[in-house]
Amino acid sequence: MNPAEQWIVAQATAGEIADLSKKFPKEKDRKLSARFVEGLLMGALPGFKPHRNGVRIIGAIIDEPIDLENAQIRSQVGLDHCQFNKNVTFYRASFAEFVSFENGAFKAEANFQSMKVGGDASFNNAVFDGPVNFVGADISSNFQANGARFQNKEQGANFNSIKVGHTAFFSNVVFDGPVNFIAADIASNFEAFNAQFKNMATFNSMKVGGHDFHQLKSRRQHLFPKSYI
Repeated sequence: MNPAEQWIVAQATAGEIADLSKKFPKEKDRKLSARFVEGLLMGALPGFKPHRNGVRIIGAIIDEPIDLENAQIRSQVGLDHCQFNKNVTFYRASFAEFVSFENGAFKAEANFQSMKVGGDASFNNAVFDGPVNFVGADISSNFQANGARFQNKEQGANFNSIKVGHTAFFSNVVFDGPVNFIAADIASNFEAFNAQFKNMATFNSMKVGGHDFHQLKSRRQHLFPKSYI
């Protein structure tokens, strides 16, 4: 392990936040290997005993693809202000508690299809340069993407059949490409104040708070321009 990785293990073992931006001011010193990140989140690093506070990292840079397909992640996870320069795969991954990627930068494809989260999933202010897949994701509590930017103009973002146990937050979000919310099921509210849909957006068969989205939308014209429904 490099110095940054060794320090993260020490912080995580003690249940402390590992803010790399403060400990290692130079970006070149904040790089983590994909193998390290995968092992850390799964609690599989030799000699590492996960703390009840989980793993919380700020300011990491990962240049390699992350592959956590089918991973069982039993602790809280915070990877905030982190930069992922290659593909990220959490296909069918299971997070026992909340997960946060706030202010993250996803430079390539991000695949969260069919992932399960036992608490909140937060992507506030994250920036996605590549296509994003949340098809069939199951979030027990809130899904937060306030201020997020989905910049891929060709494939866009796909939330088909996503299930959210409480509220979905998309206020001040920007979708530069197409976005798909077909058959999404939001148990409570779908909040998208000041959201910008710059391409095709589809909401067919979407349910919000147990109501058909098209009926709900008719009472909230200020949120969703007619051309997108």
